[in-house]
Amino acid sequence: MIQYGEDVSRIDRVRRLLTILAGLLFLGICSWGLLGIYRDPSSLGMNFGRAVFSMAIGVAGSIMIAPSITMWVIRPFVSLVDSIYLPREYAKKPPLRYELADQYFQNRKLDKAIVEYYEILRHYPREPKAMARLFTLLHASGLIAEARKTRRRANLRLSHAERSQFEEQIKTDLPFLNQ
Repeated sequence: MIQYGEDVSRIDRVRRLLTILAGLLFLGICSWGLLGIYRDPSSLGMNFGRAVFSMAIGVAGSIMIAPSITMWVIRPFVSLVDSIYLPREYAKKPPLRYELADQYFQNRKLDKAIVEYYEILRHYPREPKAMARLFTLLHASGLIAEARKTRRRANLRLSHAERSQFEEQIKTDLPFLNQ
């Protein structure tokens, strides 16, 4: 069944339309059968099978059209709830700023710099400079396992050009920390 808000292809629309038409046909057959019994109530005992068959066809038709009708009826209410609890304006990323992280890096406040570079990577996970600086800081702090994880993430997330920026940044940062 197609859920509310999904992208629906043309084939799915045709399938839904044919299901609705078949359901309406079944409801029409049900109505025709029950109207025939209503017009001739004298032979109700003989038309019992016809009544059961008409009711079964009516139930099948109702089951076929119920999901589409339900979605059509509740769409305004779902849109209202979505607009209240799931607004379309998602939280924007903060602007990319290296000032504080670079200041901590220059002053060799490694712990504070690591926190700042993690914060940058939380919002910008494919930023090669931040990833390289974090790798350098983790390596200089003795957190070798975390540094290796950062290097693996860089190899997985970054494109070839970004990886070369990552490597160049490491080459420029390592001598600075080794002073």
